[in-house]
Amino acid sequence: ASMGHAPADPQAIEKETRTLDERDWQQHLPPVIVCHPGRSHDIEITFPAPLPINLSWRVETEGGGAASGELCLSDLPLVAERQINGQNFNRFVFRLPAAPAPGYHDLIVTKEDEGPVAKTRLIVVPERCWEPGALAAGEKIWGLAVQLYSLRSAKNWGIGDFRDLQDLIAIAAQRGIDMIGLSPLHALFPARPELHSPYSPASRRFLNTLYIAPELLPEFGHSAVAQALLAGVDFQADLQRLRSCDLVDYESVGRCKDKVLRLLFAEFEQDPLSIRQKEFSNYIKNSGQPLERLASYYAIDGEQSIAGNNCGWRSWPTAYRNPDGQAVQEFRERHKDEIRYHMYLQWSASRQLAAVEKMARNSGMRIGLYRDLAVGANADGADTWMDQALYVDDVSIGAPPDALAPQGQDWCLPPMNPEVLRRRAYQPFIDLLRENMREGGALRIDHVMALDRLWWVPAGSPATDGTYVNYCLDDLMGIVALESQRCHCLVIGEDLGTVPETVRNAMHETGMYSYKVLVYEQDASGHCRSPEDYSRRSVVTVTTHDLPPLAGIWSEADIRVRRSLGHFPDGKSLSEAIRNRAMEKERILEALCQQGLLETPLSEEERRKVALTPEILDAIQIYVARSAASLMIVRPEDWLGMEDQFNLPGTDREYPNWQRKLTSDLAVLLADRKYVELCDRLSRERSREPASSCKGSH
Repeated sequence: ASMGHAPADPQAIEKETRTLDERDWQQHLPPVIVCHPGRSHDIEITFPAPLPINLSWRVETEGGGAASGELCLSDLPLVAERQINGQNFNRFVFRLPAAPAPGYHDLIVTKEDEGPVAKTRLIVVPERCWEPGALAAGEKIWGLAVQLYSLRSAKNWGIGDFRDLQDLIAIAAQRGIDMIGLSPLHALFPARPELHSPYSPASRRFLNTLYIAPELLPEFGHSAVAQALLAGVDFQADLQRLRSCDLVDYESVGRCKDKVLRLLFAEFEQDPLSIRQKEFSNYIKNSGQPLERLASYYAIDGEQSIAGNNCGWRSWPTAYRNPDGQAVQEFRERHKDEIRYHMYLQWSASRQLAAVEKMARNSGMRIGLYRDLAVGANADGADTWMDQALYVDDVSIGAPPDALAPQGQDWCLPPMNPEVLRRRAYQPFIDLLRENMREGGALRIDHVMALDRLWWVPAGSPATDGTYVNYCLDDLMGIVALESQRCHCLVIGEDLGTVPETVRNAMHETGMYSYKVLVYEQDASGHCRSPEDYSRRSVVTVTTHDLPPLAGIWSEADIRVRRSLGHFPDGKSLSEAIRNRAMEKERILEALCQQGLLETPLSEEERRKVALTPEILDAIQIYVARSAASLMIVRPEDWLGMEDQFNLPGTDREYPNWQRKLTSDLAVLLADRKYVELCDRLSRERSREPASSCKGSH
């Protein structure tokens, strides 16, 4: 029903199923064909009786080339027949003599007397995702994973920005760090700053403009008004307060930046014939309708929020809910400047991000930026408003019950409709990958299992009432490989949780890297996985943003917080969590002893009581650095001894998710002798061969 059908009873279900099946039979060609290397290039084609005699096929490649041939249906293998409303339909298979080069092409079938009768997109995909030469040659590298908003500096406005990222890269590259991992940079909600989760964005195709560093925009040097405002005593006092806060004050930061950025936009508009204006015009043209709709969404959402309606587009006046409607067209005419302002912000953010990535590559980093693609977009955000047919209403995605979440999970994100996605020849998915691979050397796909199936939860029902809905894994994985090769972007699949074997096999076959977390990795006997037993084609880390840092694991700070929030239904579940944590710490200490990473070996009794000393903290990171995994991620919150995690799953307003800052300026920290030596040690460990190197990749 959520996909637009009406299965009210068994008879209705049967009728709807038959209608869907017959629709496919009444099309000569499927809406999209994905050809994989090493497989036969068989094309199914369907025609009703009587069969046409003179047919031909033609493949028009995206590069302008073409190949063609004759098509005699009577000579082809008949693979199926169907009768629909008294008419016989026949399905045949013909084989292309050779697939064109990887890319997006068109297959056209023509009748001699009638011209083209069928056309479909033919996507030819490569064998594997792109992999940097250094990693393919067996080298192992490491990097830092940071929440960009969490960076502290004496220059930012209370939130980490692209200038902070440049400063971090400049010193990190000198420390042997080859990549900077970032949580999603997706566009959020300027008019509703309380919605600041990067994993529930307004749009996954565009950027969070709070990360713009206003002083780096060329207009700032020409705007005396903006410079005066920024230099003012009151404004500087606001910035100092925002910098000193332990949590990001999104509302105040947004207000300060908006004041200055509007002045810079006004400065920009004063010279309509400048080179930057031409570049901006090209950006608008290349970004097309999605950019215009995003900007329109922001303009309408801003107006509605001022009026007190800040619950998202589903609560807007009915006339505004249709992005193609007359009311929205008239709104655009009335608010051209406001819409252009939001376009300017997106352009500015994209240019600053491109500059950061260029700097990372020029500094010698072998990966550079390692970006993150969220599994979905907010149900009331711009993505769902601008393309309502693509997203399924009245359901959300999540996860079934497991050991970590016995009640299952509901992420309150609407899924893409797999039928619509296929009918559109996967173009929305292609666009999404391109936007997120464009600036960066690696992309992490959050919940990579979504390429195969998603757990759909009906609105108003618990997550336990959900069900899996399948997507076409072969097609989507092939497209990931194609875009990865084109963008020269390494791909990491976040494969934590319930992972079907089909997904693991597909990741292996396409060369997609796996995601390994020390605290989850155990061997058959329940001990920590030995460093040499990690797969080469993987990224390894001690914890994730959804877990407490090492200090928090050791002090059980997260268990205390969860207890205070009522996350443990009874004393038994609390006791079990405490017992499991003790076993987790013991396993880690045992593994360190086995690797000889502790100067004084610990007895079993000592392992149960030992505190997290700087020696143990460093030893854990060295243990991970020794792994056979090609990539290693270090989290600076572990260096800083922070206990509280950045995100506590299962919470919303009751915990400050995605607000916590690092306790020190990271660029300054990396200049400290202690961390210079630690970075050198990690780099040396990454370059050494494991004791019993695991040469496999799966």
